[in-house]
Amino acid sequence: MTSRDTMAGLIRRLPTGARLPLGCGAVLALGLPFAHALGYATPPYVLILGSIIGIGYGLLGVCLVLVFRTSQVINFALPQIGIFAAASLPVFVQVAGLPYWLGFALSAVVGFAASALVNLGVVRRLAKAPRGMVTAATIGAGVLLSDGAGQLLGFTYDAGGNLREPTLPAGLPEFNVGPLLITQSYTGLLIIGPLLVAALTVFLTRSRYGLAIRAVACNSDAGRMAGISEVRMSTLAWGIAGSIAAVTTIFTAAPSANANTTTPVLLLPALGAAVVGAMQNLSRAMVAGIFLGVVQQVVLWKDANSQAAEVVVFVVLLVALTLQPRAGGRAEAKGSWVGVAAMPPLPPQLARLWPVRHGPKLVLFAVVGALIGFGLTSGAQAVNVTAILCGAMIATSAGILTSLAGELTLGQYAIAGIGGVASYYVVAHTASFPLGLLAAALASGACALVLGLPALRTRGLMVTVTTLGFAVLASDVILPHSWLLGDGVTPAQPIAAGHTLAAGEPYLWYAAIVFALVLLLAHNVWRGGFGRLLRAVRDNESAARTFTVRPTRVRIQAFVVAGLLAGLGGAVYAHFQLTLNAATFPPELSVGVALALIVGGLSSFSGALIGSIWVIGAPLLLPTSGLASTATTTGVLVVALCLPGGLVSLLRPVRDWVAARIGRMYGIPLAADAPDNPADDGRRTALPERPPAPRPQQPSLLRTLSTEDRVPGRVLLRAEGLAKSFGGVSAVRNVTLEVVEGETLGLIGPNGAGKTTTFEMLSGFVVPDRGTVHFAGSDVTALAPELRAQRGLIRSFQDSSLFPTMTVREVLALTLERQHRTPVTASVLGMDRTARRRQTVADELIDYFGLGDYRGRTIGELSTGTRRIAELACMMSLRPRLLLLDEPSAGIAQRETEALGVMLRNLKNDFELTLVVIEHDIPLIMALADRITVMVNGQDLCCGTGAEIRADQRVADAYLGGSVTAIERSEHTVPPSFTTT
Repeated sequence: MTSRDTMAGLIRRLPTGARLPLGCGAVLALGLPFAHALGYATPPYVLILGSIIGIGYGLLGVCLVLVFRTSQVINFALPQIGIFAAASLPVFVQVAGLPYWLGFALSAVVGFAASALVNLGVVRRLAKAPRGMVTAATIGAGVLLSDGAGQLLGFTYDAGGNLREPTLPAGLPEFNVGPLLITQSYTGLLIIGPLLVAALTVFLTRSRYGLAIRAVACNSDAGRMAGISEVRMSTLAWGIAGSIAAVTTIFTAAPSANANTTTPVLLLPALGAAVVGAMQNLSRAMVAGIFLGVVQQVVLWKDANSQAAEVVVFVVLLVALTLQPRAGGRAEAKGSWVGVAAMPPLPPQLARLWPVRHGPKLVLFAVVGALIGFGLTSGAQAVNVTAILCGAMIATSAGILTSLAGELTLGQYAIAGIGGVASYYVVAHTASFPLGLLAAALASGACALVLGLPALRTRGLMVTVTTLGFAVLASDVILPHSWLLGDGVTPAQPIAAGHTLAAGEPYLWYAAIVFALVLLLAHNVWRGGFGRLLRAVRDNESAARTFTVRPTRVRIQAFVVAGLLAGLGGAVYAHFQLTLNAATFPPELSVGVALALIVGGLSSFSGALIGSIWVIGAPLLLPTSGLASTATTTGVLVVALCLPGGLVSLLRPVRDWVAARIGRMYGIPLAADAPDNPADDGRRTALPERPPAPRPQQPSLLRTLSTEDRVPGRVLLRAEGLAKSFGGVSAVRNVTLEVVEGETLGLIGPNGAGKTTTFEMLSGFVVPDRGTVHFAGSDVTALAPELRAQRGLIRSFQDSSLFPTMTVREVLALTLERQHRTPVTASVLGMDRTARRRQTVADELIDYFGLGDYRGRTIGELSTGTRRIAELACMMSLRPRLLLLDEPSAGIAQRETEALGVMLRNLKNDFELTLVVIEHDIPLIMALADRITVMVNGQDLCCGTGAEIRADQRVADAYLGGSVTAIERSEHTVPPSFTTT
């Protein structure tokens, strides 16, 4: 045993309550010598001040962790909840005349109630929505609470308009430590902070409700089976977090006239502490908060005007994300993006018509033209419309990340600001605005690349944390540097035909031209192969990897493309300013971009423009009206809760009516003549009860399947000694498999036998603890799933969910990435020459597999049986050598199982496939498989032919009661195969 193991064991044996002071002491003991080594000679009282402030950061970090563990949501409204509750304290004490500590308790109750209402009214209402949308909704709730705090703060002024005396903790002492005055608020935090952590620890580890919260956080499904209400427990956790936030804010950030000013100051260090705690560990988050507070004060002691403290917080975020590859990340729930779909696709026969295909573009151009026309009515309106167009450009770039890639970004204006600065310097030295635009695009693209690399090591909401941190860092630290913007610069204005395009109507035309360019490039992304890749990774990353797509590469490319477009918008916005400084690109604008996407519609290309008109345009066009405040606060929440598809979803009835009228003109039956419920129709016709009619000629892709290197009887797949444990539970133990070229190997066993885990290791989704996997003579143990798929090792998934928001045609086009990679640059520029070939082959595959009636249907609309057919078509288009099929008959009816067995046999014979099939339908697998391997308790029990397996009593004992007939669903066997060509 190493000394490290001994120390870790000692720490684990300590009582939970003793770990926190030990960690804090270690922070101080190690931090002081380190600070001195760096030249930061720090008096002890500075460390004390840092520890006090750090307790506040740690408490807020604990709140974030508590909420995230129960709801998988980062509560960005937490600072505003604390500020709102703290703002109620003067009302209770000074206006109502209540004793201080009674008012203090009531403020904590206000924090509890506000936080619980955010959970019930926002988070729970959006439980099935994408996590990014839920996070953005908490931001909207925070803005609303901030406005409410501003109203409460109005009571802190007396009748004469004078500010009342501050409300200070009653009965707490003040004292000095050297020149440091420990105020009553600091004393309160020193006393109450540790008590809160200790009480929370005891509550979570000893009380009935605390254990229930932890149970729901660990496994919500098991909690529900045990009779624990997930809604109640998550609401309780949110309420507790709100109370702690209220207490912390009362002691650390006295409410000011502008409650928003304290939000970044409180939120970023708290996020840093929570991320260090991996969004899971309360004690680690608390210690990290104290560490950040100490570091902040040490840096400020050396230079009171230094912004290095914010740099430290951001660096801590990046380091924590780098060292914790999956910290806080979570794969997006499959199907969550279906709920925000604003415009389901039209039937293909209608969608192909020229007026229907190009009608949305004409409407979009008309809207932009009307907006520009409104701007030309006066110079003031031209300035307002220019600002809207600039915001729409940046929102459009953010839409590529948020809407297509599913990564909520809160730093897009900061990235655009980097491009704006680059454009300023290039134009200042070259007087060329085209070069300035190019420099802006490249600078912002490079910035997005650097920012995306560490952020995408953790999927999901951690990208939001990192981009928000960068937005604050850029505004407060990077842009104010003297070698960038300093105190402010005067940007040049474009010159066309000898005329300066000054702010107003002339500059509006320039902004409109660049906006048209951004719109065109973004449209190419949305409608092209690159957008299809992004949506596939967003909808179902595991299936995308099976289709040979590399998710991390695709997301990084999305960051870069979004950065390039943001740079163009940033350049136009920068030269639009009379004075360009750091305040030109505040973090609030980046948050506004995210809200604009939610309001406009996440799933719509035009959502960015509509949302920008609402969120950015309303305050500009209605500066003195209460409608502006409603539009940017309450309106955002109302749209998110009542119209998940955004404002653009209101246009769906109009689109359907117009498309139907156009269809009549061309003699196409109306959509109303089609089945009302395509999913129900799919259940009736998903798989045939009798042999289908002769099908069209095999697609060219399937006719060219290479069989030259396929040698019957040769071992194609060999797995030796596979073992995998999860949390100390052995799922698979020493499993060895051999699959011979051309055979069908069945894999059966009771639930929990380790079959799916074995599949995960064979396909590369799970790294084995021990053992190796060889495929086609090569060791593929270390290869990722997408690399194994490129070699022909393809797997299916039990739920066959594929990509719920994509149509059958789009999914089949996606599978062709193995043969024809989408060139990203060409796709963005609209010059992808392989696109037409993909569509042609996809249509051939659709006709061959009898999916013509579902060509334009999204996968989410199809029945389980129809999805199985679509999945098999996808598997075949990948040109597999070995197919791993995970319970292909799961969820489909008996007659459909019979037809599925026929189809599998025919595909295997026609294309000389090798199959490994997990199946619980014993008659089906007995009829299909040449050999069967039985797994029990994570081990391979036996292997043999179907007859040998049926005769083995150990197999019967492993199932129900030792009876072979008990495990057979019926006496059905798969009928003889029939010709499908």
